[in-house]
Amino acid sequence: MKGGKGISVRLYGLIGFIMIFILIITSFSWMTFKDFNEKHKSRLQITAEYINMVDETRQAQVDFKKQVQEWKNTLLRGHEPEAFKKYYSQFSKENDNVKSQLLKLKEDMAKQGMDTSPVDTLLSNHKELYDKYSKAIKSYDPNNIESYRIVDGLVKGIDRKPTDDMDLLVKQIQDKAKLEMEKMIKQSDIDAKNFNRNLMYILIFGIILIIFFTVLIISTYKGITKFIEQFKILMEQAENGDLIISGKIYKKDELGEVTERFNRFIDKIRDLIYEAKDTSITVSASSKDIMRASDQISTSAEEVAGTIVSIAENASKQVELAEQSDKAVHGVVQGLNIITENTVYISELANKAMETVISGTTSLKEQGDRMTNTKKVSQNVTDVVSDLSTKSNEIGKVVEFINQITGQINLLSLNASIEAARAGEAGRGFTVVANEVKKLAELSKESTQRISSLIEEVQDDIEKAVDEVTNVKESIEEQETSLELTDNSFNLIQHSVFEMANKIKEVADETKGISENAASVEKSIKNMVTMIDQNTSVTEEVASVTEEQTASIEEVASSMNHLAEMSNSLCESLNKFKV
Repeated sequence: MKGGKGISVRLYGLIGFIMIFILIITSFSWMTFKDFNEKHKSRLQITAEYINMVDETRQAQVDFKKQVQEWKNTLLRGHEPEAFKKYYSQFSKENDNVKSQLLKLKEDMAKQGMDTSPVDTLLSNHKELYDKYSKAIKSYDPNNIESYRIVDGLVKGIDRKPTDDMDLLVKQIQDKAKLEMEKMIKQSDIDAKNFNRNLMYILIFGIILIIFFTVLIISTYKGITKFIEQFKILMEQAENGDLIISGKIYKKDELGEVTERFNRFIDKIRDLIYEAKDTSITVSASSKDIMRASDQISTSAEEVAGTIVSIAENASKQVELAEQSDKAVHGVVQGLNIITENTVYISELANKAMETVISGTTSLKEQGDRMTNTKKVSQNVTDVVSDLSTKSNEIGKVVEFINQITGQINLLSLNASIEAARAGEAGRGFTVVANEVKKLAELSKESTQRISSLIEEVQDDIEKAVDEVTNVKESIEEQETSLELTDNSFNLIQHSVFEMANKIKEVADETKGISENAASVEKSIKNMVTMIDQNTSVTEEVASVTEEQTASIEEVASSMNHLAEMSNSLCESLNKFKV
């Protein structure tokens, strides 16, 4: 399962929908309130303008009435110049006020798109009224009380038309303002209805989204709950050592991906346990093979030791025989001296010499046979040592194989630690197994290193034994050569003794030569004794080396026995898991 993003898509979608919904609601509310505010502001402004126009028309109406009143005050109270001037000035001022008010009203009506012709008519009538007033005032005489009646008669009734027009204009503006107010109220009601309708749509849409989000959250929560309950059961089974478990994938989302990864992790742990079991069985079998090889090597070493002991015993016998030969030759020398001093006893000494020669010949033959046996034994020792060297090399290969197995176990423990670390709390139990496997690998590595060092020592000792056996072989060959010389010498002595009876006259002349030959023989025998002593010491050293080799092999066997016990312990630990 690759790229399962169901939960994240749902959650991110939920967050996105909520943000979009909030953004839409906020934007709509902001735009709606802004539009409502603008419309309300516009309506208030229009209302204020209409109210202002109404106020302006009323103010113009009031100023016009003041103008008419000031005109009456001028006629009624303007008998004195100051009073006339005062009232007439106020009349002119109010006329200007009315004019300016009407012009301002015309401008405001034009802004509102209203018909300004009534204002133009009113301005024209007001100007005509002022002109008539101004023309009529010229007939006013402050000193003539009756003159105001003349002036009043000139302008009588001319203010009715502007006044009616002013009232009509006020009524028109009031009606227009009222009409616009009603339109704005209706439009406000329409806007309120639209706003309420939009709010209802948003409310319905929000309820639908809430239901959708609730269903989405409940579905996601149920999936998470199923995953947690299943994962709890799986972890309890894994904690009890059951590795044949497998999680069920409900949906192809993150939880399904976690379940699939957990299944792959369990499969890897199961394969790791299988490999560990196979490795422990292989280590145990290899340990047993090494123990059997060690037993064979130990047996071979014991045989070599026995053979070397036999060689040492034969060498001791050779020393005794050589000493006897030395004594015999010494007796020959004494006999020759006696022959030189007294030839009377030549016959008796010849018989003794014959017996001595016969005994020496027999001894030399026995010594030759024993030397042959010694040579064969030495060859056997060489073969055994060579075989021992070959087996030690095989042990070295087995140890190298164990080292490779140890490296694999260590690698397996590292992989198990990595997988357990990925699993977090769920892989804590497997971390303990990985640590135990790692400790076992370290102990196996230490044992194999110890075995390797012992095998190297054994190989060094074997090489020394081979060198010493080679020296023994060379010594035996030299000893064989000396025996051949001794045999030849004894043959000469025998031949001389046999001829001694016939050549008794030549005894005196030959005695000197015989004495020299006997001295040479005695010297050769002494050399042979020395060589045999050397062979004896070398054989003892070979026996000592063989004993050390046997002790080393016993240590190897002990280490392999310990390794086998540890392998069995590992098998027992791994058997706790159901795979």
